[in-house]
Amino acid sequence: MSTRGTDPGSAHGGKANESVEPSAAEGRPSRTKWIGVGLDGCKSGWVAARWDGRTLGFAQFASIDDWAEDPSWQAEPALIDIPIGLLDGSGEDVRTCDALARGLLGPRRSSVFAAPGRAAVDAPDYPAANRANRKALGKGLSKQAYYLIPKVREVDRWLRAGADGVAIPERLARLAESHPELVFAFAQAESESETDGAPLPMAMGKKTAQGQRDRRKLLEALMPGCGRAIDRARGRAIDRARGRMTVKDVADDDLLDAAVLAWASLVRAEAGERRSIPATPPLDAYGLPMRMLVRTKTPAHAG
Repeated sequence: MSTRGTDPGSAHGGKANESVEPSAAEGRPSRTKWIGVGLDGCKSGWVAARWDGRTLGFAQFASIDDWAEDPSWQAEPALIDIPIGLLDGSGEDVRTCDALARGLLGPRRSSVFAAPGRAAVDAPDYPAANRANRKALGKGLSKQAYYLIPKVREVDRWLRAGADGVAIPERLARLAESHPELVFAFAQAESESETDGAPLPMAMGKKTAQGQRDRRKLLEALMPGCGRAIDRARGRAIDRARGRMTVKDVADDDLLDAAVLAWASLVRAEAGERRSIPATPPLDAYGLPMRMLVRTKTPAHAG
């Protein structure tokens, strides 16, 4: 049985909107209401945020499969904070999007971990993953990056469920990589009327008390009522079909990250508010684009 995410409440205190319904094609939900969805990893799976321009809600999913099966938590695409598209050692030793993101984030550059190579993702333990990464990419694998591997593998396998492990286009349209710190930086630049297209990184790290206050303040300006929705989610825990999560399952920064990704997801690409970093992303060996999507109204920055 699938563990479906359920909504603990919203910025307006009611049940979250049922915004999409299933369609026949590949079980893909069809849109009946424009929404944004952000996903961030947490200790017991994934925390999801949903924003329709008025109401913010949260849910928890045990797996990406569970999220994908729930029609009320779909967007085009949902944005997720996890590497999509992996290097195989055929040339580059770091993904272009990771290098560009670190350059754009300046003091927050350490929040972008170098994505593991594909060989490391398939390794059985850290020593083997470290050796595989060094052999393929010419450098070892940090422990921080290694701890991400189960979630990287989970998303990679869901996207590459086609014949011979090739990416399924319909799934690529439903889920794309982003990075919360990049989204915060572009949003902060626009809130302070910076017009040159460059992001303005947050001054303090997201694990600090001041850093969380700064992000909540910015989110409240972007998503009125956001703070109340986050407090409600933290106070009541986040419902799921089989009981409740404990407070330890979802950190405060997980909720902030999921929320800002949901805000970034709620854009119309044709309106010019979505930017890919890099602008023309390379594909990995299985057809996965190695990019990060952000929301911004300013002219494209170099890269």
